[in-house]
Amino acid sequence: TDSDSTETTGEAPRPERLVVTADWLGQRLSLLDYAALRDGATTREEALWREIDLSTWSPGPLELALTPDGQSALVSISPGFFTGTIGNLLGAGDVPAGGALILVELETGALIHEFATLYTPMHPVITADGLSAWTANYGGDGPSDVGSTVSKLDLVSGSVELEFEVGPRPEQIDLSPDESLAIVSSAGDGAIQLFATSAPEAT
Repeated sequence: TDSDSTETTGEAPRPERLVVTADWLGQRLSLLDYAALRDGATTREEALWREIDLSTWSPGPLELALTPDGQSALVSISPGFFTGTIGNLLGAGDVPAGGALILVELETGALIHEFATLYTPMHPVITADGLSAWTANYGGDGPSDVGSTVSKLDLVSGSVELEFEVGPRPEQIDLSPDESLAIVSSAGDGAIQLFATSAPEAT
């Protein structure tokens, strides 16, 4: 994300360009200086500008999307697939229960909104105007909490505008360049679905 800001936060001014990562095991977001990475930084510490502590929300931030102005991040707090076979293969161990969807301000780490979707989202995508977002709601930890919906969010009011069924374990979602279509993958049945963003339930 690019920024013209030179305002100082803590000891260092905000870099001209940031890279933001969701650090699931660390329960934090890392805000890295793109220039430091470009110029050869090889460790998180060498490139780190600041971090945002998200340990209040369990189990940790899994995926995120940045608003177009680079000022905020929409973050899914989710166990995702780490409670299943993939988690066992990766050695994730006992994954704490929990899940949330939050919008946070990168400059301060302040919570802007927390969204109440029916199931825990895994992947969010934000529209080009920064006013709305869509989420694929994968669900929580195990067979008793299998997500099956996609949500449309109002990022200004912090409300869920729409939530509708698409099938078991929707995992990733994206928009066409003109944002007239959305595509979503469902890990539970291997389906790939397209729908019109103007009438998602009807299409």
